[in-house]
Amino acid sequence: MEILHFCPSRSYSGLEQYAFSLANYQAQQGKQVGFVVAPGSRLQEECTRHKIPTVVFNPFAKWADFIFASEFLQVLQEHRNLKTLHLHSTQELGHVFVPLLMNNFKSWGERKFKVILQTHLWINHRKKDPWHWLQYRLVDEVWCSSQSARESLVQRLPVGKEKIRVVPYGRPVQAMTHDFLTRQEARKELGVMSQGVVVGTVSRIEPSKGIRELIEAFISLGKRNNELELAIIGGPSPMDDSAARYHSELQALTQSAPPLVAKRIHWLGNRAHSYRFLKAFDLYVLPSHQETFSLSLLDALAAQLPVVATQSGGTPDVVIENETGWLAIPKDSKSLEIKMEQALRHQGRWSEIGANGAQLVLNHYDQANIFPEIMKYYGESHQQ
Repeated sequence: MEILHFCPSRSYSGLEQYAFSLANYQAQQGKQVGFVVAPGSRLQEECTRHKIPTVVFNPFAKWADFIFASEFLQVLQEHRNLKTLHLHSTQELGHVFVPLLMNNFKSWGERKFKVILQTHLWINHRKKDPWHWLQYRLVDEVWCSSQSARESLVQRLPVGKEKIRVVPYGRPVQAMTHDFLTRQEARKELGVMSQGVVVGTVSRIEPSKGIRELIEAFISLGKRNNELELAIIGGPSPMDDSAARYHSELQALTQSAPPLVAKRIHWLGNRAHSYRFLKAFDLYVLPSHQETFSLSLLDALAAQLPVVATQSGGTPDVVIENETGWLAIPKDSKSLEIKMEQALRHQGRWSEIGANGAQLVLNHYDQANIFPEIMKYYGESHQQ
């Protein structure tokens, strides 16, 4: 095994899908790739279907880290040709700390593989205490998706700036372009048969994604615009009681709206390959409170949709005011409403703005260019 990805998550949203797409690409390039996964997860299913070997780890089990330490150490001992351990969240560093430390002792401190920690989520608290300092001594590189994220990580993580690399996300632009359903096909399959303007989003249903603010903004707009509809693709994270409660609260908020508005809010649930349905929307909205870098946003731009998004994380890198979309203040439903209304007033430019966004994604976020670069990074000593 040359590359081992570590992502024992029960979800299968943007983070997990991206980690899998990278691993699958590497396997197709002839690399020996493995994946640490949660038992029974969708990620495990996808790896099995694509013949990618898996190591099962349930981080929620009692004494999970202690039990897993010896098992993972055995994996490291068995795969002496391992060149890269790729972690996909900061939590995973805690899971592997003990076996990595033990492996270093067994190897007399001469570890043969590179440890990469890729931060897919925004980190908003400092980790410069002694415990985190010890953990991050075992990390060779920290990857993030935007320059703004890098600047934030320098302030929050106990690593030098030279260890933090900006690695843009890659999307399969050409394949996606062929996979998009037409506007009519997508609306028919989703059951949204409106001939009016459909505002849409694809998102996990949890507080940080800002869906409450989106619904509040839509209710206000919907009272003044009878042809406006809202479509939400996604559901709460599995086995997350707080997300399920939040989902119920949002559905209650929908029902509290005037009946003529409430009936134009469509909860569509999770959809496999959700990007295929993006052309059902006329305007895409990303209302997140904190968004390191949204893959669904890149997909919406690739689908040539104008976008309203919040000024958070790497979003302003791709949502450029009046060029590819409009930017609102995070956690502010009134600001979101104003920007959505501004977008609606410029429908005559939507084709131009959508084309600008699609060109930006093709130029800077095409998987055909990004993934080969990542393979080079695996073998580099990073200096910036």
